[in-house]
Amino acid sequence: YPYDAAVIDLGLPRLSGLEVIRRLRADGSGLPILVLTARNRWQDKVEGLEAGADDFIHRPIDNVELVARLRVMLRIRHAEEGLRRMNQRLEGLVAERTRELREKERRLAQAEKMEALGTLAGGIAHDFNNLLTPIIAASQFVRDELAPGSEAREDLETVLEAADRAKQLVQQILTFSRRVDFEPRPLLAGLVVKEATKLLRNMVPSSTELESWVEAPDAAVLADPVQLHQVVVNLGANAYQAIGAEAGRVTLRLQRRDLTPEQRLGTPPLESGSYVVLSVADTGPGIPPEIRDRIFDPFFTTKPMGQGTG
Repeated sequence: YPYDAAVIDLGLPRLSGLEVIRRLRADGSGLPILVLTARNRWQDKVEGLEAGADDFIHRPIDNVELVARLRVMLRIRHAEEGLRRMNQRLEGLVAERTRELREKERRLAQAEKMEALGTLAGGIAHDFNNLLTPIIAASQFVRDELAPGSEAREDLETVLEAADRAKQLVQQILTFSRRVDFEPRPLLAGLVVKEATKLLRNMVPSSTELESWVEAPDAAVLADPVQLHQVVVNLGANAYQAIGAEAGRVTLRLQRRDLTPEQRLGTPPLESGSYVVLSVADTGPGIPPEIRDRIFDPFFTTKPMGQGTG
């Protein structure tokens, strides 16, 4: 309503003043209402207050009293509106704080899961490394005793190559369990992508086409080469496994991208500047929306029993 307050006479000729008050309140109006009455009956006051009036004044009207009562009513109304706005703001702050606490709880639970899994993986890697060390030492000793070019020596070379891959696997497990430090250093990301692509070509089934586009071959990044290689291989493996037995395509792409201040991406947002973007795409069905929040959970998998994790 385009008014600051309403003064309503109970003795209106066509419509009861009480009915006017009820209609105003039924519309949700918070308009301060001062009731004017010629009778000093307590029944009128009770009915008026029950209908939604804020105060009463009797005839004959004293202008000073009328102005004073209206000012008090307006001050009360303004105070109530201020309290209402403050309450809304507090409710918003509480809701925001609750969301933050829930997110921190989720991250803490995720960190505890990762720590437990890392401890388990570290113990397995330690035991596996103890078994691997004598195998490598004995194989090298026997190989050196055999004539170069002999069939037995070539077989032992194959054994040692497999043992070397096993050592790299142990190193990756120890890295995951945080028992060794990362060793980031400047490297050409394109070379890592090409090496990972060669490995993936031996893994991808014939029904799946593997494409690799290194559009920034001279792009240097600061990263651990073993970690970056494993990331590319894991993403590529997940991509072709998502396609399944159907014909499809996996595309690896390495590009350079310059971000302006208006194009800042991510959470928290990246600073503007030059970046190297690695993307892996596949023609599979995609990730259902209901499980996207769990894709980084190490204990979560969509694969059937016996088909690995991921």
